[in-house]
Amino acid sequence: MSSNILPQRRERCPYCSCFFSIQGIGNHKRACKQKSDQQLLDSQFHNDLDQQTRACLILNSIDHVNLIDEKIVKEYHPSAILDPQILPLRDFLADSTSKQSSLFDSHPWHPFSSQLDFDLAEFILRTGMNHQAHSDFFSIIDRCGGNLAPHFVWDAIHLFWEDKNGIRTWFFNEPWSGNIFWEVQSSLPPNGKPLAYILYANKSRLSSFGTAKGYPVMARCANLPDQIRNGKNFGGGCVVGWLPIVEEEEDHKGKPSWINFKRVVWHKAFRKILGSLAQYSRSGYAFQPPNSDKVIILYPFILILSADYEEQLHAFQIGLFDHLLSRLIEHVDRFKGRDAKVKIDEVIKSFPRWRNLTHFTSIFSFDFADGKKYEHMSRQILFAAQAVLTKAADPAGYLLLKCIRSHLELDVYAAMDVHTEDTIKAGQSIMQVFGERMKDSDFQNPTHWDIPKMHTQQHLFSDIQGKGVTKNYNTKINESMHGPLKKAYQTRTNFKNVADQILQTDHWYNVAMQIRQKVDRWKKHTKYKSDLLNADDDLPEEKHFTIETHVSDSLLEKAYLHSPKKTSKDPSTFSELENAFSHDLAYDRLITTYQTLSVNYQSYINLKQNSDLLRCSPMFYNHPHYDGVIVNTTDGLYVAELIQLFECEFNEQKYPLALVHPYDAPVTDGHLRWKHQRDKDLGFYRVRARPRIHSAFVSIYSIVRGALLVKDADSDLNNGQDYFIVDIIDTDMFLRLKKIESQLRHKFRVSANRRS
Repeated sequence: MSSNILPQRRERCPYCSCFFSIQGIGNHKRACKQKSDQQLLDSQFHNDLDQQTRACLILNSIDHVNLIDEKIVKEYHPSAILDPQILPLRDFLADSTSKQSSLFDSHPWHPFSSQLDFDLAEFILRTGMNHQAHSDFFSIIDRCGGNLAPHFVWDAIHLFWEDKNGIRTWFFNEPWSGNIFWEVQSSLPPNGKPLAYILYANKSRLSSFGTAKGYPVMARCANLPDQIRNGKNFGGGCVVGWLPIVEEEEDHKGKPSWINFKRVVWHKAFRKILGSLAQYSRSGYAFQPPNSDKVIILYPFILILSADYEEQLHAFQIGLFDHLLSRLIEHVDRFKGRDAKVKIDEVIKSFPRWRNLTHFTSIFSFDFADGKKYEHMSRQILFAAQAVLTKAADPAGYLLLKCIRSHLELDVYAAMDVHTEDTIKAGQSIMQVFGERMKDSDFQNPTHWDIPKMHTQQHLFSDIQGKGVTKNYNTKINESMHGPLKKAYQTRTNFKNVADQILQTDHWYNVAMQIRQKVDRWKKHTKYKSDLLNADDDLPEEKHFTIETHVSDSLLEKAYLHSPKKTSKDPSTFSELENAFSHDLAYDRLITTYQTLSVNYQSYINLKQNSDLLRCSPMFYNHPHYDGVIVNTTDGLYVAELIQLFECEFNEQKYPLALVHPYDAPVTDGHLRWKHQRDKDLGFYRVRARPRIHSAFVSIYSIVRGALLVKDADSDLNNGQDYFIVDIIDTDMFLRLKKIESQLRHKFRVSANRRS
């Protein structure tokens, strides 16, 4: 008999192909099948994770503008005698402040003998230490020079975005991209270059009680990119003059003759401040840029005069929205009882917290005159008042809400830091709608809106085409410079004839800031060189996300709220979960949970990288906090609530996952068509939550960005809870929702800007 003949009472296992006695094969088959099934599930899980991650990475790249195919075309002014440049978009988006001099100064603290000497001098200046010879001590810093030369733009440039089909779109951002810069250079001799200044003037209280006031004039150079021009480091603007304060006299206060007198004083003072530039604006100033053998002729001119009475923050927020808010409160006051006020304030109190958004508790009891607070209030008031000022309950109040919506859209367009021909046309269309709605709302009081700041919006978009975007000339950046002046008044003056003393101190600060910037840049450069020598060959890639903050076991309860079969016997902590499934080898793998997610995304406005800080926390400022997100999957885009963040380790590879609650249920309230009309009139994007059983795990790579979601107070809970996406929270979200609607799994209401 052959040795290959097996005993008759043994059987082969169909799963592992091993032979076992017939008496024990049954138990072995069951155990082996369970192990085989688990291995198959593990393999499928691993493949699914890999496929989902790859798919999400591809979808995420589709959401971004292709940085390889897209190009930027720069057409210089003819007098520059420079050929047009075609740059890859990635190169154009590189931070202009990354330009550095070819050589780093090995002694950046010059003219001080060492960094220690400079640190001591800077400390004395910063802390306000009194010393008899402090003026002599700091006189040596007057010998310091700047190194901003690589960043100056001397020629007007027309910028075009060229897509892969060769179609060009003209856009505006910096001052030199505007028409005025181009026209000024056209009026100069062939070798003449515009030297553009942005001036800002505003009264400021220097003392705590307001008895001492100052009227500084601040200047910024429009030839520098906004990262430097609007920054706080050297090159970010300085005080160039001090206007006289014309004290009010009760006998003449408010009279036209007195107002005209103050204007004459200020105009003459301005002429004196600008006197040093007047000569060179006609004759030019010969200048040889560093590291250049060419001499250019600079012709200074005032591109922008930025004052409180005419710029975005004050004209739109303090100037217009405070009037709109006052009118809205008047309409709410006409309702009997307090139910209307309570309903509005409940929405305001429960308004989700969002990064850089002030949280209010009421719109009826506030005391502030801060334009930023008005701006934040304007982002919330429409969603709070829409359930009270309905078309049926208060037609005039409803029309006022439509005016507020148009105002908010106009404000978003004004805030964009890049404008194309298309966005300018869209903004002009909104401006027309806003004007028509405001006229319709005037039937009760035609002179109610006869205020100067209603006029400033009329030339908003022509100013953008002429001077670049509004961040070039609004006062938000300049107002932050009042703080150091107040500090100088308190620590560096004898409280008599303070103007010269404050200006001298401001000069010292600017020079010290310049040296500090050079020292910091030198340190950063030397550290970078050291890191390169010690680093591995492979540098870390830029991440789409960052997850932070380990969380406690109690957060598992939040995930179970979305499970359809939870019972009292189910494990409610991670320890109980481990004990319940200790026999399963799959549960020996590490799962880490998190509370915070930082998502990077490419802005639809300026194409640069932005980030959202998203939270899923059971207790944030004493309230649960679960942010909304936009998710991009192979099935399409949808909005969801972020429930939990995980990082799973499998086969020595980590997979970041998120548990989300989709808000993509169909909105089908056919019997409430007035809701759909209201959504169109007020520009609402409505989404509806699915039952919690539909919560799902997605790759963190599929999260595009955060979304601020507000509950609709009028939701019919029998159909599901409705939410509004706050599109006016930032310029990217506003434009993104307009562009991605066709890609959404659920088509919510189309935003309608037409008059109705």
